[in-house]
Amino acid sequence: MKKNLQLPALFNLLRSTAATFPDKRKGKNIQYSLETFAMTAFSAFFLQCPSFKSHKTLVDQLEKNGNASGLFGLNKIPSHNQVRDILDEVSPDHLVPVFDGVFKSLDRSGYLRKLHGFEDDILIALDGAEYFSSKKIHCKNCSVKKHKNGTKTYSHTVLMSSIVVPGKNIAVPLAPEFVKPQDGSKKQDCEINAAKRWIEDFRRRHKKVSATLLGDDLFAKQPMCEKVLENGLNFIFVCKPSSHTTLYECVDKLEKSGELSTKTVRRWNGNFYEKYIYKYANQLPLRDGDDALKVNWVDIEVVNEIDNKPLYHNSFISNHKITEKKVEAVAAGGRCRWKVENEEINTLKNKGYNLEHNYGHGEKFLSSLLASFILISLLFHTVLEIIGGNYKALKSILPSRKELFSDMRAMIRYLCFESFKKLLEFMISELERDYAPG
Repeated sequence: MKKNLQLPALFNLLRSTAATFPDKRKGKNIQYSLETFAMTAFSAFFLQCPSFKSHKTLVDQLEKNGNASGLFGLNKIPSHNQVRDILDEVSPDHLVPVFDGVFKSLDRSGYLRKLHGFEDDILIALDGAEYFSSKKIHCKNCSVKKHKNGTKTYSHTVLMSSIVVPGKNIAVPLAPEFVKPQDGSKKQDCEINAAKRWIEDFRRRHKKVSATLLGDDLFAKQPMCEKVLENGLNFIFVCKPSSHTTLYECVDKLEKSGELSTKTVRRWNGNFYEKYIYKYANQLPLRDGDDALKVNWVDIEVVNEIDNKPLYHNSFISNHKITEKKVEAVAAGGRCRWKVENEEINTLKNKGYNLEHNYGHGEKFLSSLLASFILISLLFHTVLEIIGGNYKALKSILPSRKELFSDMRAMIRYLCFESFKKLLEFMISELERDYAPG
């Protein structure tokens, strides 16, 4: 089943999905297939081209030297204006099968089990990210903020979701949910509503998956927690004292009476010992009122054992029962939430994927569809790293992801390769020769 996670299979999954896109073109004189439009756009993001302008210069050369065909299966390449026009009609929902196909292949091949983060659960971190903002450019799916001076700001926000694992610097993107105007609703859409839709859709598509959702304090409200539980999922959410007065009044009472459970652990970080101080309690009311959901609470504080200088502090609520044996794992799971910010959102914005660049806004779905293509490029790169091989070896040798793809773009501009496998093998052999002791 590892074969289904290699690049040819991943590209085929994307092509077959693109073949189902809606097509506004009429008649028989159609020069390019929907797969061609999709792969042309996707190739820009897979190769981390900073703009469609730079991508055009590259693909013109790839078309001449044969790499467009060998690497991406593109025999003829449409213009970027044609790509934008056709893809503007395609909702990002049409790309969900790509994310789900990769997820199922990870599961069937056994790699998903290696990504379990808490007992038999996978940990899925949720977080919203704005990737477009303008006072002029907009489409029908933009969120709109009206200012007191009469101006408006148009924006796009996406709810990211990623499988994260304590102790591993990796985040596997899952299908996103976009914040956008909802049919029949007069209210602006928001991150919380997007998260509720994501939860229902995820459970509908993955009925047997056992997962714990991670989120910031925004998610730690009763309606959201109930939505998670109704769908047979678990949660570990950040819980701040400022927004959970009733719960923390109970914590204070337990602490004053000496009934608050505690645990202290020493860990060596390579330079000095850190002291992990855990406090925890079960079955606390999430809010005031008789109908309050009972949740379990854990607080973790990390200090430098030498001078007691604080290094980290946070608190979480969960439906997982917290015991002396489990408290460290629950807290570690909660701390993983930051990985969706660092390993996914920060990577997408600052490490070559150019998520915030306007490759084309369109009038309907183009902006969100291209953002989904960028997410899929990160997903494919992440999968290649998970399964090992030459891509992972290259990433470990070169100092940054940006340099890896800069080198890759240079190689395919001047040399012809029949496949990405041959390209990666060539790069590995050249680097091994460069770094070999002489």
